Amino acid sequence: LLSQLKVKYKTHKAYWDALAGLGCIACFMEGRHNGYVSVHHISGRVKPNAHWYVLPLCGEHHQTSELALHRNKARFVQRYGTEMILWTQCNKRLFGNQLVGVGI
Repeated sequence: LLSQLKVKYKTHKAYWDALAGLGCIACFMEGRHNGYVSVHHISGRVKPNAHWYVLPLCGEHHQTSELALHRNKARFVQRYGTEMILWTQCNKRLFGNQLVGVGI
């Protein structure tokens, strides 16, 4: 069991690192690159596969500004789209049209 958890952790970490390499998805949509990001879980952290449904967001878009997802979700969604639309965009940037092998 412990070895399975280690493999799962390494796989999640590799995926998160790849997402972080894209930079903040909201900044990207504004034509900027901000590589200083944290991982935002779309639907909590404990649901099955929750660690695959994440977005790379900078502090401004994650928590600190008036447009931040955690401060005003409706405004964030109006400007950038739903979290699942953003998730799909991130994964298309990573994998092209082949959304396989990401544990979903």
